[in-house]
Amino acid sequence: MLAIAVLAAYYFAQLPETPLLKALKSASIGSVVYAEGLSPRPAQAVCVLHPYQDRVYGSDDLAMRVNTFLAKTSYQSDEGHFAFIFISRDEITVERIKRSTELDMLSVSEINQARPSGLPANFIPEECVVGPSSAVTKITENVRTFAVFGEIKP
Repeated sequence: MLAIAVLAAYYFAQLPETPLLKALKSASIGSVVYAEGLSPRPAQAVCVLHPYQDRVYGSDDLAMRVNTFLAKTSYQSDEGHFAFIFISRDEITVERIKRSTELDMLSVSEINQARPSGLPANFIPEECVVGPSSAVTKITENVRTFAVFGEIKP
């Protein structure tokens, strides 16, 4: 059994990094990375799921469409991952990212409670963003690096 676990860990360690993970890791603190181009197909909207969050909050058409997809695919969140959801006209893709001390994700409620410094002035933290203004920025807080998802306002 241990051999299977070791082989699985080795296999997943050898998988190439996705464009999203590469962009998040290589982004400098305070910079903005637009979500456009970070998924295999152009996305009309992007949402994030935080640890232990297995559905998108809200009752609008976008949230209902995403939540139907998540239920149909039996998506299960856990403590060790956050996820980006890329929504196009014909497809929804979910990219899970492993949390670490080098990269974690802050939710809108955590941002509102902690009020961390370093967010760009025109950056509004959000859970879902429709259109090309969806973006991610990186900040440091308590010696950890966090990604924050949201929208760039003009």
